[in-house]
Amino acid sequence: MALWVKAGLGAITVNGARHEVKVGDYFFLPWAHRVEYEPDRRHPFLLAGIHIVPDHSRQHPVEFVVPHNVDHPLARCSWRRDVGFTFLRGLVHLQVREDEPLWLLSEYMVHRYLAKDWQEEQMRELAGLYLRELERTLATGHNPEARRSDADFRRLADHVTANLNAPLVVGDLAALLECSESTLGRLVRTHVRLSPVNWINHLRIQRARTLLTTTRLPVARVGERVGVSDPFYFSKLFRKYTGQSPLACRKSTPIL
Repeated sequence: MALWVKAGLGAITVNGARHEVKVGDYFFLPWAHRVEYEPDRRHPFLLAGIHIVPDHSRQHPVEFVVPHNVDHPLARCSWRRDVGFTFLRGLVHLQVREDEPLWLLSEYMVHRYLAKDWQEEQMRELAGLYLRELERTLATGHNPEARRSDADFRRLADHVTANLNAPLVVGDLAALLECSESTLGRLVRTHVRLSPVNWINHLRIQRARTLLTTTRLPVARVGERVGVSDPFYFSKLFRKYTGQSPLACRKSTPIL
């Protein structure tokens, strides 16, 4: 199985070994693996994956399903088998950018699958192409540009979420991490695929929705609680991110 992180943070545990992950982490898991997923509570990850059968008999049509349960008829069948690859040894872990061939090919394969464009010969060719690209990526001594650490983003996220009721200026946030505003922007985009301003607004609106649906605070007061003191602007911002007004949100989810 190929598994990669498209957004957010979290951890995956593969055959008992835990790995902290962020955007760009790319794994190739061995046959018959056990994997557990643990999304970060504040910034849950978005994952994508591809299952590849290394050896499938031509005497049986390919069924494009994954037998997760050991009782599934395909789980122990003789015509779907694992094989050894000289360039793969156990778990493979890479850092891959979204503009690199391996990432792009993986995304294309996902789109083909979701579109149910399951022409067997073409899918076999894609699987072979994928394995060759994985081998090429490993052989080139894959070393993408360094990213700011998870610790930096967690520190930033903790500060932002603790101060949503106050003004949050990009320059001040950059100073907090002792970096430039452009570096801060890359850090945020790497982890949540948003600009710093959009990310902060997204968090403000998330908290506002919680307050609207769990308290009886007036709408203006809710805006103040999330750092938007102008009621008109708060309503405009809320509608931009949710598609509805604060009052409509409250009415659609009555307070118990």
